[in-house]
Amino acid sequence: MDRPTRQHLRFPPDEGIIAWVDPCADVATTGFRPTFSALVTDEGLAGCGLVALSKDKVTVDAILRVQVKNLAPLVSQVRWVRELGLGVVKLGVVFLE
Repeated sequence: MDRPTRQHLRFPPDEGIIAWVDPCADVATTGFRPTFSALVTDEGLAGCGLVALSKDKVTVDAILRVQVKNLAPLVSQVRWVRELGLGVVKLGVVFLE
């Protein structure tokens, strides 16, 4: 499936910005319960790039919630995933709200 190119510019975040990730698929009925954290590698108006050590398998098109810094958790969709080795993944997410 062909993915559209980015519609917004991406910017490097401030140093050491962490995102909390809740991979729960049922975002409508459960509270925000993050199961892993990720380093934010870039951010933009509609999404961000993350690098994580994750025991949870993150797949393309997965719906999850991401909280960056002190912002409210946002329902997001995984657009791409790259395995970097040894349990490290790099992923791109687009915010759906």
